[in-house]
Amino acid sequence: MRVVKQPHEAAPEPVAPGAPQTQSPPSALAAAAAASADELALFEGQVRLAVQRAVVYPMGARAAHEIGRAQVAFTLRGDRADNPALAQSSGFPVLDRAALAAVRDAHYPSPPAKLAGRDMHFLVWVEFQRGGDD
Repeated sequence: MRVVKQPHEAAPEPVAPGAPQTQSPPSALAAAAAASADELALFEGQVRLAVQRAVVYPMGARAAHEIGRAQVAFTLRGDRADNPALAQSSGFPVLDRAALAAVRDAHYPSPPAKLAGRDMHFLVWVEFQRGGDD
């Protein structure tokens, strides 16, 4: 039987009676973190959707039945994508260029108030699938 030692946690510092507490109760911190995480996850989903909605499937790629996905990295500054770069190719240069164009052309949502004015880095997949109308 193998014994695994857990790291030793330091005991909390004693607080003098009547001294003001400098931290919120753990339940309040957890609730605030969960709300912030939910808000951030919602915003990230909206950014991904904005990129996907901006996709223009190149006619030549559609006619050649080229499908795939490309991963694009970029920095969102307010409502503008800066420095889009291909992180992973779709395998088709025309689709890769279209993925970069989608990131540049997307209409992005406003960030949550807590994130306003900050640069946010994203890594998104841009999908190219043939629809049922071909």
